[in-house]
Amino acid sequence: PGPNIQCTINLEAWNSLPEDLKQIVSVCCKAGNTDMQAEYNWGNAMALDRLRNDPNVELRELPREVFDVLRHHAQEAIDELSARDAWSRRLQKSQFDFMEKSSANQKISELAYLDMRINDS
Repeated sequence: PGPNIQCTINLEAWNSLPEDLKQIVSVCCKAGNTDMQAEYNWGNAMALDRLRNDPNVELRELPREVFDVLRHHAQEAIDELSARDAWSRRLQKSQFDFMEKSSANQKISELAYLDMRINDS
């Protein structure tokens, strides 16, 4: 879950652009994604604060068993799609390879830092 902005450009049109315009488009896309991530993080923090302070709301974590079932069904759908389509198969492999490396990094960086920061407050 998270924000995602996509910019799709016809390759022929992209290749026809001069380098300075390619750089402008690239920087604008990066800035848009950065702004979206910041707004997403801020908005979610504010919404959670309102929910926590509402006496009529009981917050509960999603049970691990439910998450595991959802993950299983999502994986089945991904596997089905990638079995039919070479592009999807390539995309799935790239994404999962990155997730494996990124998850290992997140455990010793951002997650470890947040755990220490949260447990110290």
